[in-house]
Amino acid sequence: MKKIFVLILALAAAGCGAGETGSDVLNDVARDAVSDVAADTAGDVAADTAGDVAGDVAADISAEVADDVASDTADDAGPDTGSGWKVPAEEWSSCPQVEYIGSKTLAQKAAYYDWAGMKLHQKPWDAPGHEDYSTVYEINCDADVPTEIVPDGQIPNCVNPLSENTGLWTSLYVASQAFRYATTHEAEALATLKRTLNGTYHQLLITGTPGLYTRDMRDPTLPSQFCVEDEEPYKSAATDNGKYARYVPRPDDTMVGNQFVRVDTDGCFLTWDPALNEGAGGWLRHENYCTDPKFAGFCWQDNASKDEYAGHMFAAGIVAMIVDDADVRAMAVDILRSVAMHMVEHDFMITDYDGRRTRFGSAFALAFDEAPGGNAVMALSWIRMAATVTGDQVLIDTYYDCLLQMSGKLQCIEQPFEWDSPADYTTYFADQGMDLAKGSKSNYDTINIALLNWFNLVWFEPGRDLRDIYRQAFRDNTYGPDREERDLWDQANPFFNFSVVSRMESDDYDQTEVKKLVEDSVCTLKQFPTDNIRRAKDSTVYPEWKVSPRHGSLAESAIPISERCSSVFEWWGDPNSRETCAENLRNAEPPAGYLLPYWMGRYFGFISQDL
Repeated sequence: MKKIFVLILALAAAGCGAGETGSDVLNDVARDAVSDVAADTAGDVAADTAGDVAGDVAADISAEVADDVASDTADDAGPDTGSGWKVPAEEWSSCPQVEYIGSKTLAQKAAYYDWAGMKLHQKPWDAPGHEDYSTVYEINCDADVPTEIVPDGQIPNCVNPLSENTGLWTSLYVASQAFRYATTHEAEALATLKRTLNGTYHQLLITGTPGLYTRDMRDPTLPSQFCVEDEEPYKSAATDNGKYARYVPRPDDTMVGNQFVRVDTDGCFLTWDPALNEGAGGWLRHENYCTDPKFAGFCWQDNASKDEYAGHMFAAGIVAMIVDDADVRAMAVDILRSVAMHMVEHDFMITDYDGRRTRFGSAFALAFDEAPGGNAVMALSWIRMAATVTGDQVLIDTYYDCLLQMSGKLQCIEQPFEWDSPADYTTYFADQGMDLAKGSKSNYDTINIALLNWFNLVWFEPGRDLRDIYRQAFRDNTYGPDREERDLWDQANPFFNFSVVSRMESDDYDQTEVKKLVEDSVCTLKQFPTDNIRRAKDSTVYPEWKVSPRHGSLAESAIPISERCSSVFEWWGDPNSRETCAENLRNAEPPAGYLLPYWMGRYFGFISQDL
């Protein structure tokens, strides 16, 4: 990917190809292809503002964002979207036909989940060295998890099980708190937002590689945390080779399985080599791979995947767009910049600390481990966001000249098929190019990854023409009924519905459709359980309809939300899944499944504060 900009400069100097510099190309694009963006937009983005969009740009950005971009960026506040949804206010339904579950209003339920997210699912706020950062975790406690808000002295002692997706689930929580703070401006909301965003930021720092996330990082000195060797079956292994098996690097580049890395006292990385000490095994130091010594003793998980990154970029983009705290926004901007530059420098492939490509780390369209349209949305979204908040010319050129090919055919991504046949990434949206709505074969991992990326792509795109292309592409790839009469737009999923509705234009929406999407969402949230504690449930009482290759046995219709097993993020699974779960009142999942759609609905004005 580094070659792209050398090529651009060479073409400009020689007067061949497009015969223009990046800024000239943007001028032509603005005039001929994106009529809503004035020709001088690229020149108006200040490259040295660390994410502040200059006042002149605000005049050029479309109505969805323009009115709310601050003309004075000296305070590093960044864009402010103001009062929420840009579609004219409606009398949104309170879903009077559905009773509140447990007699708690939506606001009362949110108050509990916000408390739980802050007090139960983060590392203790007084944990030494962790006072200002934490990710969000599932908990296993030594007593029943409180079902109501209780004083600190009544909170049980809890431990955080290992997870391969700590970054993803934390990021969804971060997004919820960004919407919460932008809605209420409460000090508590800002505090937990800052701490958990910083938790995800530390997931970048610990790897020692710019733009590379870990899946999970652990400080075993904390009572609530442990490393993989202290989890069964490794804890009871008869030999050290068995105990430390998860620290052994993979022998090849297949990258199957997620292994761990330990941080030595000086910050350099340690992995386990079973051949050392005459076959008894030992730690192997990697002098060339190091991080900040403050992480000494930590363990972290490698092989990060695109779903993790989709969550991180979703949250960072929202924070950069709507949060007015300079410190918090600076973190978000640096996340967006770091990841985008990692993509540019590694040809849109997440590349691990040791230079090997991660197993599920492709973000270029023709990787063929994902539908081309899904990866295209991903690449476009990540680069669009970072280009907007940094004003970096390399990222601006990558978006317009490489991904959209607006200056003519340009070889820019050095990957199989892509280098020989560069194409405008929007062409990969056609003919169900995202491959999302597939009846019983629908993969809700893929659907949600696409949704996270698409949401901010539409929000950050300044050109109306491109926004319309992106919006229509997502509708074409999700709106049903599909091949088996399922419809993603008719599953009463508040996270999906609010995401879709909030991306509509003020002069182009169907009032009847939107009102139904909002009402369905409110009805679901009213029936959402009042806590996320593991309770006995059995939805296999509903007859089996089909078997999903990804989600198992499915009922013909969505299982009522109150009858589903507790989940780390409810909307990530198939709503028709038939499942059973045993009661464990000492276990609880993180709260973003309720908090993200609730605070999103509050921010955009779909849910009133007295509901």
